[in-house]
Amino acid sequence: MTFQLNKLDNLDFDEGQEIIEDYIEDAIWDFVDSPVGQEYIKTREQGGFWIHNFIEFGYMYEGYTLSTMTVSDVKTIMEYILPRKLMILNEEEVEDAIPELIAFWQYLGETHKRKTAKGIIKYLKTLENKFTAMMTDDSSGSFVKSMLMNAHKSELDMTSEEALIKFLQGQSQNKIPSDKNSQVSQLLEKSTIPSSMKNKYDEITNLTDDFCRNYLNDEYLEFSRKLTTVLCNYQPSPLNKGKAKSWACGIIHALGMINFLADSSFEPYMKSSELYQRFGVSESTGCGKSKQIRDLLEMSRLDQEWMMPSVSESHPMSAIANIASTLKQILDWE
Repeated sequence: MTFQLNKLDNLDFDEGQEIIEDYIEDAIWDFVDSPVGQEYIKTREQGGFWIHNFIEFGYMYEGYTLSTMTVSDVKTIMEYILPRKLMILNEEEVEDAIPELIAFWQYLGETHKRKTAKGIIKYLKTLENKFTAMMTDDSSGSFVKSMLMNAHKSELDMTSEEALIKFLQGQSQNKIPSDKNSQVSQLLEKSTIPSSMKNKYDEITNLTDDFCRNYLNDEYLEFSRKLTTVLCNYQPSPLNKGKAKSWACGIIHALGMINFLADSSFEPYMKSSELYQRFGVSESTGCGKSKQIRDLLEMSRLDQEWMMPSVSESHPMSAIANIASTLKQILDWE
């Protein structure tokens, strides 16, 4: 057996990113070569799309791996991550999703002895009659996904900037609520620090300021202060519990996730393992604080609030985020 099920386990996120594509390819081919896979492809010659996205999105957004995945983890992927992040333009694309994933988990149960496979298969079967609706409901997706699906339904020429702007202007009578909850939206406008949080703010920003001056740049320094300000104003503030260096590390890591800090094609560049080491915190602590921050403030890869100007100008996907930002302005969102 060439596929190593637990290959992603115990790797930091940077190391996992480097091998995730090869890992997924090996998983799919091992599935195809298995008795379950051979039986499955008798009726479906083409496949692998849903297995690929299931593994990749689960790992990239939540750090889930096949060898440790629970029913609850699968539920998060199927009901929250895929509907929000994966763009599906017609129902036919979803037809094979549940059968393919059920067959894949049957293979994991039989070939790799995954004890949770039966429970996961039982859960997947509950989605058979509703997953298509979940994936094609544009209101269940992120802002960018909803906007693109509406544009597709309007048969918009997505290559034309003029057509895009015209489409955005045409939406002005149908305001769409922001992805972020009202509390987060209001916090983004705050620049003052509550008196009760002043000491904690100073303690954390002293650490992040020094770190950014020594290893990163002024953009990270500015954004880390902004993020710390938002967290100080959040009610109740998560910063009241935990050490300052743990939060400082989590703040930089959260910003780094959005601004491709662990991508060597960008500057500055730093692996997560080095980030944890320089702050003197464990991987579980640094990664845990980062995830807590990102979940709390609904931060995502295309979040213009937290994407730094230098990254926005150089990353190709930022064009979509810029369109989303333009739409927000046109619709005069509150």
